[in-house]
Amino acid sequence: MLARHAGAGAIARGGLSALGFELYAEQAYASNTVTSALVPDGVEWSALNKQFRANGLQLAGGQGKMKGKIFRIGHLGDATVDDIVTAIEIIEQGSLAIGYQVEAGAGPAAARKAGEEAV
Repeated sequence: MLARHAGAGAIARGGLSALGFELYAEQAYASNTVTSALVPDGVEWSALNKQFRANGLQLAGGQGKMKGKIFRIGHLGDATVDDIVTAIEIIEQGSLAIGYQVEAGAGPAAARKAGEEAV
């Protein structure tokens, strides 16, 4: 089970990084239960999150002083490889929908590759 959570974390980190999102935690301290990424400068979390929700993705935003500055993908419990890859696809689509330029297909491809390497 621990290996599955480590794999899910690697998938989330790989996909987000490929989309150009800066990860909040340094790799050495990355969690296998949740991945946090910075909301890019010039991007409104509320607009981005609205796109995510419209496509069925529920993510957590930051709290306290991090409100509007980070978002979090949970990958503990029943989250599967396909669930995490789908989340990355929706993050990519939502980013493009609000005008944040990402390389189409890069996030899901990197997430899948990270999943294959984690196995």
